[in-house]
Amino acid sequence: MRSIIVVILFMVLFFASGCVDKDKPVVTTKITIMETDGEPQITQLQVETDSVNRLEEYRDMSPPFPCVALTVIKDMREIGYRRYKSYTGEGEYEITTDLRTVPDTGNTVDVIVKVYDGMGNTLCKKRTPLQWQ
Repeated sequence: MRSIIVVILFMVLFFASGCVDKDKPVVTTKITIMETDGEPQITQLQVETDSVNRLEEYRDMSPPFPCVALTVIKDMREIGYRRYKSYTGEGEYEITTDLRTVPDTGNTVDVIVKVYDGMGNTLCKKRTPLQWQ
């Protein structure tokens, strides 16, 4: 009986190790927001692709209004999970999202960042294209 448990445990560890050492693609953004007369404006949006361990989670979450939101779109469809950071005023924000569908190399996706107020109204928005590599 003990040897069966050891064999099963060994098999589970062996198969799990195949998942742990593989990476998955993500989209990472660095957002700079400035306020003019109390109104936020996205002054800088840097976007890049990266890869992280498959165990990292960047899935959909509930928005913590007021917030900064990240969406990735291809061909008018969301391919990334919606991600949010609490909006606390001027400053820099970093948001990373997982992808539901990985685009083919050379395809262009749109990365959209919005700032929402406490009621969920859009205060500002910036969109930038990203060529997938």
